[in-house]
Amino acid sequence: MYTSINGLKLNFEVIGKGEPILLLHGWGGSIASLSPLANRLASCLKVILLDLPGFGKSESPQKDFCLDDYAEVLEEFLKKQGIKEVYIFGHSFGGAVAIKLAVRRNIQLKKLILCNASGIRKPAAISHQLSALPKIGKRLSKIPVVKGVYFFFRKFFYYYILHNRDYIDYQEIAGTFRKVIAEDLTPILKEVKVPTLLLWGEEDKDTPVSHAKIMKLKIEDSPELVEGKVRLKIFKGIGHGLPKFRSDLLVDDIVEFLKS
Repeated sequence: MYTSINGLKLNFEVIGKGEPILLLHGWGGSIASLSPLANRLASCLKVILLDLPGFGKSESPQKDFCLDDYAEVLEEFLKKQGIKEVYIFGHSFGGAVAIKLAVRRNIQLKKLILCNASGIRKPAAISHQLSALPKIGKRLSKIPVVKGVYFFFRKFFYYYILHNRDYIDYQEIAGTFRKVIAEDLTPILKEVKVPTLLLWGEEDKDTPVSHAKIMKLKIEDSPELVEGKVRLKIFKGIGHGLPKFRSDLLVDDIVEFLKS
């Protein structure tokens, strides 16, 4: 199905019946990324999936989006769907957007589930690299002997030296990517006021378990959060693709958390 939010055409699906839960995919993902989990949850919940702007079958934004822009689109989407109270599950980049939704408090968020969520950033190093490299690359590409192989080596550099495909594979929204990774959510985690479940793959190299532990500590610092309302569960033998490849491991923990 399609809907228009703030001038953007968005692709979404709704399956199952019950209390609504919104599933947010990671960078480069789509509805398909979380479909295995959605199908399992649909037996007891109304599951809402959508392709975030710039991904899947949804349109790309006309400007460079930041996390607040994504959150605003989702707030309007939920309002248009008539959803007043909602659970949110966010994976990776989707987790960062979910955190923003939680701290903005423009929706009635009942509980938050973060799975291998991004948002803990290293000191400006990566952001600086990504902003500087295109300028250097463009200068080099003008040299005749370099021009013919520039695009090959450019891709090779991002894939195998920086180990960062997200920027190079989504050039249409590269400016959005730079904005997203420039924002460290650590200072605002204490503003999350709702019970939160952290689900993490132990082998994750993109958002390591150390990030999950920081999130847990910072959210627990919230003066309005009841003690013990932040849980962390770590899954051995699986990495960043936990919800896509092992959704079967997550369902019981999610359902139990939502019912508690």
